[in-house]
Amino acid sequence: MKQSVNITLNETRNLFQECNVELKTRVERLKRYSRDFNIRVIGVVEQDGEDCLSIIRDYFTLLGFEDDVGEIENACRTGRKHEEKPRNIIVKLYNGPFKRELLRVAKNQKPR
Repeated sequence: MKQSVNITLNETRNLFQECNVELKTRVERLKRYSRDFNIRVIGVVEQDGEDCLSIIRDYFTLLGFEDDVGEIENACRTGRKHEEKPRNIIVKLYNGPFKRELLRVAKNQKPR
């Protein structure tokens, strides 16, 4: 009886470990998929009390995307603040096709 309980406990422990590995893999895959809709904006001067979302909306307007500012889910600075250089802004977008169009226009610097 004692031996069968130990086997069951070991089997259960192994099952939990396998499930944990599988769940970690799924979570990492979902995080990676979610990051596919992000863009990194570098070189934007940083000011105290700034609103990154407003800054990005202004940039989108300059590129000719004034009607598409609703495609932005969030925007925020990343990392620790340094005196020498501004932190990057990470912009989370709602969809991939908009991201591709935005990057194409930004690369060519020709408003649509």
